[in-house]
Amino acid sequence: MKKFLFINLILSVVFASCGGEEQQVVEKDSIVSVESDSVLLDTVEKEPELDLILNHNVVEKLTAYGDSNPETHVLIKTTYGNMKVRLFNETPLHRSNFVMLAKKKFFDSTKFYRIIDKFMIQGGNSDDEEIAGKMLSIGSYKIPNEIKPGLAHVKGAIAMAVSPAEQAGDKRSSAMNFYIIEGRKLSNKYLNTLKDERGIVITPYNKKRYLEVGGAPHLDGNYTVFGEVYAGFGTLSRISNVKTDKYDWPLKPVYITSVEVIK
Repeated sequence: MKKFLFINLILSVVFASCGGEEQQVVEKDSIVSVESDSVLLDTVEKEPELDLILNHNVVEKLTAYGDSNPETHVLIKTTYGNMKVRLFNETPLHRSNFVMLAKKKFFDSTKFYRIIDKFMIQGGNSDDEEIAGKMLSIGSYKIPNEIKPGLAHVKGAIAMAVSPAEQAGDKRSSAMNFYIIEGRKLSNKYLNTLKDERGIVITPYNKKRYLEVGGAPHLDGNYTVFGEVYAGFGTLSRISNVKTDKYDWPLKPVYITSVEVIK
């Protein structure tokens, strides 16, 4: 998986200077998508009788599933500890999708395969052949974006990856590749720069949070944040700090043992 699991999330990594202020923003582009829509669609379209989720029915399917499965809290178990996540009702399609994949045990035995210290940990896929079979049994689809100004990339935010092609278009989310923000504390100067140079508007409440706990505000407006970690920040930090190679791939596997819906 290492040769193709460099995800469809165009990331900017913020490096801090010795004095703690932001020194520069370095773009890290990871182009190759985990999901091959053409391959998946070629397969599922040959089985029209299957009740699959596809782009033309994704809103209908996820809305119906969400109505029958209203849970908003999940437990992510990893080999480095556990994290509890609250999913937002403000992003009903993403909430429904994550609950569905958790109940289908889709994430079990997958990995956090891309990790950047003080930025984010990314997972939701695996090089196990079984994962492709699981996805084919569900469908092939992207989730319409549910980007909301108030839902920001503060520390602990969970969001879905977006392919480079979608970044230039409707910003539809990956169905399975998610990331959790570790981030770092930020300065007023840097937050003002984002507004002046990139047009990223941060609400006063979120600005306060970025200053107090940190995050990755340069991602705001481009990816759907659909939940937040509320317990297990130590686990998030431990995973964020693991050693990686030059491709941000952990030198030792970081497994997601299971994702369980708890309420």
